[in-house]
Amino acid sequence: MPFMIRFKRTNKNAYAVRCKTVHFLIIFFALFLSTTSEGSMSSMMKAGMGTLPVITSATSASGSVGTAFSYQITATNSPWRYEATGLPAGITLNGRTGLISGTPTTAGTYEVSLGATNQRGTGTATLTATISGVVPVISSATIASGEVGIAFSYQITATDSPTSYGAAGLPAGLTVNGTTGLISGTPSASGTSTVTLTASNSAGTGSASLTVTIAIAAPAITSSTTASGTAGSSFTYQITATNSPTSFAASGLPAALTVNATTGVISGTPSSAGTSAVILSASNSSGTGDATLTLTINSSSSSSSLTASPTTLAFGSQPADTTSSAQVVTLTNQGSTAITISSVGFTGTNASAFTEISACGGSLSTGGSCTIAVQFTPAAFGADSASLSISSNSGNSPLSVALSGSGTHDVILTWGGSSTYGVAGYFIYRGTISGGESSKPLNSSPVSGLTYTDSSVQAGQQYFYYVTAVDTDGVTQSSPSNEASATVPSG
Repeated sequence: MPFMIRFKRTNKNAYAVRCKTVHFLIIFFALFLSTTSEGSMSSMMKAGMGTLPVITSATSASGSVGTAFSYQITATNSPWRYEATGLPAGITLNGRTGLISGTPTTAGTYEVSLGATNQRGTGTATLTATISGVVPVISSATIASGEVGIAFSYQITATDSPTSYGAAGLPAGLTVNGTTGLISGTPSASGTSTVTLTASNSAGTGSASLTVTIAIAAPAITSSTTASGTAGSSFTYQITATNSPTSFAASGLPAALTVNATTGVISGTPSSAGTSAVILSASNSSGTGDATLTLTINSSSSSSSLTASPTTLAFGSQPADTTSSAQVVTLTNQGSTAITISSVGFTGTNASAFTEISACGGSLSTGGSCTIAVQFTPAAFGADSASLSISSNSGNSPLSVALSGSGTHDVILTWGGSSTYGVAGYFIYRGTISGGESSKPLNSSPVSGLTYTDSSVQAGQQYFYYVTAVDTDGVTQSSPSNEASATVPSG
């Protein structure tokens, strides 16, 4: 503050005295200031001249869940304490050094209030900390195997909560559920595929390679396990089997009968009567399937001989609990006397799957013929085989015709009819997830009735359906019906 000395002019001597006194006071004051310049007065002066800290470190920082994070608060004017509020979980502040560090556990964007304090007060700033999630890492196995025609299932698994999945390069017949990561279906071809798996979340997409090997299952013989012939007469029997056999064999054949290893046809003219247990086999690259054929060769008769054409009926695939079209066997009397047919029936493991819908009658004159119509109705999924057995007074009785077929799965839909005028029929739509029905109907033209059989289904798969009514213009459709679902058995 200003310091002023006022002098009063009197006589010369008085002035001199007062001047000396003032001089002493000035000197004393100067000494006082000098004495206290490094004591409490110095601290007071410094405090009066200090300023608040100003935070100079960056106002934004980023990190990721599970990865070490570090951020240093810096500020001017020598802070001696630091503060940070609103930090992400897993991160802490060293209040003395201003170092923010740790391993964040939760993704998100955080507005962190920073503070730096000295003796003057606290300076503040806001730090925007962005913590990103972690890209998924696929943890499921990198190899998988299956067989053609057998239901396949593989679950993609990954870390860090994926929200969607993908699989590129899958074998034919397999699909991936993009929500659950389940790869499923029934492979239709053999081979090895390199599949690119993906799992995604908000942080990005992780990928891995899966090697899928699809093999052909070993064959299973489906032809009848009984057959008969006549000594001195031509004989033919066809070995049939699943899974594309590349070779066939038959051991224990009667004399004069041979097997074609490529086609599986057993043929020849047996020379003597008897019953043989013939071991049939069918092989492919995955292995060999076998079965025992009971082959009966009857004695020849000059007076009568009954033949059947063809000697095998193969019905192929037929949806379970549905009936095939009829196939016909023609019986012919090639002998010189009339033949009396005493019975016609079915024998074998799956005899109940076959029915006779027309009979020959009781007698065949010389050279005469008649027909027997047979239908196939599988009760379940899988291969069926039996024999049509014809008993008569012919020397080659009983005459046997081999029967085979395979039951497949289907879904039978029924619905109530629309009461709206001008409905020409109905379209049926199908999908493998609820609400995911295809935009293209299963049927190319409207179904006029109130039922539909879906035979193109796979074992172990769940399906969802709805039906629409179609106007006579063949284009205009009603709103979809309620959704129905069906799960096809796996076996």
